[in-house]
Amino acid sequence: MNEEIRKLLDEALEEERKENGKRFSTHYEAHARIREQVEDAMDNVSDVANGMSALWSMLKAGRIDKDYAEMIMNIRSAAYLGACDLVRVYMLCEKLDGGVVHEPRKDE
Repeated sequence: MNEEIRKLLDEALEEERKENGKRFSTHYEAHARIREQVEDAMDNVSDVANGMSALWSMLKAGRIDKDYAEMIMNIRSAAYLGACDLVRVYMLCEKLDGGVVHEPRKDE
């Protein structure tokens, strides 16, 4: 499975480079793009955690019904979106590792 994930990550990085260039223009651009993906991932992880709390409450109350099933679908969806966001974080960090177009001067 790790090898399959690595292949998908490499493909995502190659697609990013084709669409937006091999390197970021500046470190500021890199930071902004990575931060946006981290914030999206955190929102999705929060949705997963909140969903799990709701699911636990339903389970304790014996409510294994359509709302329970819907909550599972919501958790799965948020987990998927969060995983996609974290893949983008990884990919953008890999891209940043290649440097930026406009490196700051040493005297800055």
